[in-house]
Amino acid sequence: MYYGTYASLRKIYGDCFMEAEIGVGFVFLFDGEGSNLLGYHNNWRFGTAEEDAYPRDLTINSLFCNINTSSVEDFTGRGIEDLKSGKIVTPLPPKDTFLDDPLRVLCAIRFGARFGFILDEDLKLAASCDDVRAAIADKISRERIGHEIDLMISGNEPVKAMTYICDLLLFSVVFSLPPNVKPAISEECDRLCVGYINAGWNLLQLVGSSTFNDEQRRLYLYAALFVPFRKTLYEGGKARKLKLLEQREINHVFNPLKTLISAAN
Repeated sequence: MYYGTYASLRKIYGDCFMEAEIGVGFVFLFDGEGSNLLGYHNNWRFGTAEEDAYPRDLTINSLFCNINTSSVEDFTGRGIEDLKSGKIVTPLPPKDTFLDDPLRVLCAIRFGARFGFILDEDLKLAASCDDVRAAIADKISRERIGHEIDLMISGNEPVKAMTYICDLLLFSVVFSLPPNVKPAISEECDRLCVGYINAGWNLLQLVGSSTFNDEQRRLYLYAALFVPFRKTLYEGGKARKLKLLEQREINHVFNPLKTLISAAN
């Protein structure tokens, strides 16, 4: 049986685990008599720790702690190396990993941004390919996508996360817009959005973020990200033209900006 905790992994392998999100895993074995150690009869076989490690999203998330030997088990042979060198890599071919669960693309982006790790080149090619982009749009609910984006925006590197999304051609997939918007969205709109959130973030860092609570900071950054859409309209029910952003949402940028400018002066 393997069991890993943040404290035990850091104790065993040092400070490279200081900020990693370490999960807890168990592996149950059969006793050889057709039933497992919990006493239940099964017709299937429980996987080994190695079989459990390879289908994980990232190599840095596939490490186990052996409580019998107080050692780290790196069954992929890459987890510790990638953790030390700061690389985001999938244990199996990235396209297969992402098609199995497309949300893993956003998890990889979030980990890369949060820890300042480099996305593997093969991973980037797979994440931006048409098949994976279509899988994100078709197979993942907006709620699950929104939760991952919330974690990025609320994290320590929201601009880097949005830049990764832009670089991997995922902006229009993640932030899907209603059809027939006017004026038409330009091809460079994603870069413009990243530019606005970058400007908002830099201003926030300049004067200090203690002016806002976490929710205000979150809304401010979202509003900054979507400033390019402030005049965008779309067709609603009964042929009504609706604004993509309401004035109260736009105010999440401009009202805090007034506060920040006053604080800077």
